[in-house]
Amino acid sequence: MASRLGWLFMVVSMWVFVYRLILREEDGLRQTQGESYHAYLKAVPRFWPSFTPRVPSGGSQPRWGQAVAGEMIFWLFGVAVLCFAITLNIKPTGIVFAASFAFYFIVVVPLVKKRRTATSL
Repeated sequence: MASRLGWLFMVVSMWVFVYRLILREEDGLRQTQGESYHAYLKAVPRFWPSFTPRVPSGGSQPRWGQAVAGEMIFWLFGVAVLCFAITLNIKPTGIVFAASFAFYFIVVVPLVKKRRTATSL
């Protein structure tokens, strides 16, 4: 919903904001984590993902359910935004948005809590 120049300004501004945030967080982690974090920084790219592993595996199995549940709120928000982009009508977008949050808090959150209590026992 911005002009081409406005879009370019927003993209560049967000990139600068995120990059400065990364540098500040790295500095704090360097101070608290010491040499192990410094070695990690040398092995792992800062901004762009790598197609090959850069650090050895920790040996644990991925928990895909936990990963999906953790990102579900963003996907549901994206569905609501997509609904607005398709319909350009706020009413169905609000319905999809409300239904998405209801689904998340009625279905996903209790499942995550149930799994956490089961693993902590």
